[in-house]
Amino acid sequence: MLTSAFGSKRRRKAMESRVNHKVEEGNLEQVADKVVENIEKEVSGTKTTTKNQLELEMPEAIPPQNRNASCSEEVYDVKDIISDEEYSGLDEEANLVADATLDQINEWKKEGKYCHYVLVHLDRLSRIRQTKLHQAKLLIYFHYLIQLLKLRYQDMKRKDPLPTVPEPFKNHLLNKFTLKSENEHGTTFRSFPQRMKDKTIAYAMVVALLVDGFSIDFSDVHPDFKIHMSRLITIASVLGCHIQSSKNLSTGTPTKTAVLTIPLYTPGDKPRSKRT
Repeated sequence: MLTSAFGSKRRRKAMESRVNHKVEEGNLEQVADKVVENIEKEVSGTKTTTKNQLELEMPEAIPPQNRNASCSEEVYDVKDIISDEEYSGLDEEANLVADATLDQINEWKKEGKYCHYVLVHLDRLSRIRQTKLHQAKLLIYFHYLIQLLKLRYQDMKRKDPLPTVPEPFKNHLLNKFTLKSENEHGTTFRSFPQRMKDKTIAYAMVVALLVDGFSIDFSDVHPDFKIHMSRLITIASVLGCHIQSSKNLSTGTPTKTAVLTIPLYTPGDKPRSKRT
């Protein structure tokens, strides 16, 4: 306060620079909260924000998206999320998941073999074998994305920052969702900034949309992402999802649902009432 009021012009400029840097680097949650506040106002019937505001918040977070789709199935292509090499590489583990007995599933839940979202879906898989295997592959890939999200600064310094994920998925994930740089000494290193974490979450959300028939219960995915709910709602909105209030089918507790329907959500649209 004293520097701002009485300091020299040079010191005031330096202080303003530090303050602006802190706002840019440290208040992403506050920015997300503000965006969600705008979204919630829209839901109540007030137009307050634009699509560009959401996209500027996470410019790299959106997977290839067909906004001219005529149905939910045409909005995202699984091949844009999981490469052909990765998809075929999931065969073995997908068969293990698809063939798991109730006792095995309960044991996996006890030991935390997979992330929360996967564990709550193991007994929800389709009875149709081909569909069940496809869902199992998506769940395993979702689990790998969550393992990536767990990486910390010290992990990125290791020779193998992602030991819990096998190849070829490890290499694909690191190249797609982390940044590789080289310093003045020629040493290469990886980083995982917030914008790339947002991108990872966005891709994971699309995987979940494909698993859940384009309607995600936030209480299923939120425990794995470990981010403020407002930011998760922001990402879902950028993906084109309509946000609805609902109840968890298993517990009956209030929750929010991300629903991908046509037309896709665009900030400024009138809220769509939930059909009963």
